[in-house]
Amino acid sequence: MKQKDHFILQNVGGEYLLVPVGQRVVDLNGIITLNPTGHLVWKLLAEHRSMEELVAYRVEHFILTLILNAPELMQRFFWMKSPVGDWLRNDLSY
Repeated sequence: MKQKDHFILQNVGGEYLLVPVGQRVVDLNGIITLNPTGHLVWKLLAEHRSMEELVAYRVEHFILTLILNAPELMQRFFWMKSPVGDWLRNDLSY
């Protein structure tokens, strides 16, 4: 798979948008907002990639993000406003 020239990637206020060009403007009445995964896949598709390569890149990116953010994610989990968060704060010693 590879990108075609039907869209241009734009960063507007920190949001990544795919803006149609040419005939796609007529075919698609609007723009496409990409989430972080969509943005990663779009960048990867600048070159020809197989589905297996895309999956491998996504898994690698997910694991790296999880590792780098693990302390913050655990803090959020323990301090979330919910019955589970209340239980964790009250019944665990650390």
